[in-house]
Amino acid sequence: MNALLLAVVLAAPSDVGEPRWLLLAAIDVPLTVERLTAVGLDETYATGVLADAEASRYVRARALGALGLLGTETAKARVEGVLREDLDPELRIQAAISLARAFARVDVVGVKATLRGVVVGAPEGLRRAIEAELSRLEKPLER
Repeated sequence: MNALLLAVVLAAPSDVGEPRWLLLAAIDVPLTVERLTAVGLDETYATGVLADAEASRYVRARALGALGLLGTETAKARVEGVLREDLDPELRIQAAISLARAFARVDVVGVKATLRGVVVGAPEGLRRAIEAELSRLEKPLER
């Protein structure tokens, strides 16, 4: 077993070695709908990873990306929940980016409203990320 895979195995919760977990933990494998489908990674699994206090920030951020790819209303609500309530400021930033990039294609007005509602009083890093995404969303060709 190579050192990187061993590190992932040692740092992961009990479902390590399971294909869905390995896909989320992979550092050199882009997430795609096809890959998610191939390993059976669905909203329920991604949501469970988000809620797992033992999962690394990286794996939790990849779970946010997976929810963006899945693109359902339930997935959107889960991403919004992380944006509003997660204790990890870096995950909140990732949630803002995921929300703007994955869900604005379908509901740009709603995404902008959500981001504007969170930006007030947000910590500086999150505020800057939200402002950048709102600015990007004003340019229709870049969505």
